[in-house]
Amino acid sequence: AVAGDEITKAPTVTWTSLPGEQGTTSNPTQSSTPGLSGDADGERAGNGGVNHYSAVDLVGIQIDSPTIDKDFKDGTLTNDDTGMLDNTEADNRVAVGETVIFDILVTLPEGTTQGLVIDDFLPDGLALDTSFGTNGYRIVTQAVDSGRLTEDLAGSLARFPTITSTVGGGGTTYSLDFGDVNVNGDQNVNNNSFVIRARAVVENDIAIQAGDSLVTNAELTFNDPNDGLVTVDDVTGAPVDPQIFVAEPTLTIDQQVTVNGAGTTGDAGDPVVYTINIVNPDSATPNDADAFDLQFSDPLPSLIQRSLGVDFADGALTNADANISIFNGATEITDRFEIAGGVLQVRTGAKVDLLLDESLSITVNGVLSEDVEPNQTITNKSDVSWTSVDSASTNAEG
Repeated sequence: AVAGDEITKAPTVTWTSLPGEQGTTSNPTQSSTPGLSGDADGERAGNGGVNHYSAVDLVGIQIDSPTIDKDFKDGTLTNDDTGMLDNTEADNRVAVGETVIFDILVTLPEGTTQGLVIDDFLPDGLALDTSFGTNGYRIVTQAVDSGRLTEDLAGSLARFPTITSTVGGGGTTYSLDFGDVNVNGDQNVNNNSFVIRARAVVENDIAIQAGDSLVTNAELTFNDPNDGLVTVDDVTGAPVDPQIFVAEPTLTIDQQVTVNGAGTTGDAGDPVVYTINIVNPDSATPNDADAFDLQFSDPLPSLIQRSLGVDFADGALTNADANISIFNGATEITDRFEIAGGVLQVRTGAKVDLLLDESLSITVNGVLSEDVEPNQTITNKSDVSWTSVDSASTNAEG
């Protein structure tokens, strides 16, 4: 049988108004009609026109059409579906640069589906990760490899699909052409499906901002023997197509200075304390995210010294440093920093992350140099940058 086909049967019955072909000599008149059956001077028959003694009843059998349903890998968005193991997936939050895996479940009728093409739509902001599988896709036919399959596919895919792409409609449609696909006629509906697995990445584009909603879907087409090319939409459809929300870390930095225990004025030899707080606030909205791979830069003023006459020398810092302390919450991480060219910064090769609701506290203790002048203003500028994706993470595998 062919998907979408209709098999019809039309039994017909005809009869005549007299027995035999021309009546019968056994009737009371012992005579037959002058004409043949169906003639104007013959008996009435069922061969058309005035001879309307016939009846027909048409019965048909409709062969099922394929169905399609796109969702997250194995049906829900979990940590192993994305590029980072973090706490965002509960709200379908995905960071810029993070990858997401989707499963497209295709269910075919037993028999042959002709000219099967899957159209996978990714909106602007989601790009196909072509480093995954073959050009961004994997074909899954074994139940052990996908939670969306009940049993292994009992059928054959003649080849890996030919993939083409079309830009438009607010995104890109990737068309996967499978040609004809056969499913065994074993009367088992549980082994008629396969999965197309795709990996996409949230694009680092200025148009993509925290809180943006990205919705993806899929449809299929096939050749119906009766109706030609037929399009089948996702069985779930909007508004339950896979949807993610873009999340971004937004850090704040605040610097305070105290001279001689109070205020911001002093003279040579007075103690100076700089306190720098970097916070990744959790505002309890779907838009927040962890921050990774912080880069911190603070060119220490040359007129601030470790002690009178002793400058802050270049070199790696250690925990319990007498003048500089850096904590992430209650954990000291001073040893992840260094002074290079007079700049306090993250040590080369060290890793500093700031997860949601965490804060970094940097304290620098020094003294005013003897080279300070009356009414002189000493400024200190601190900069911090971060990334949305953890450099230590690998892309989600599926």
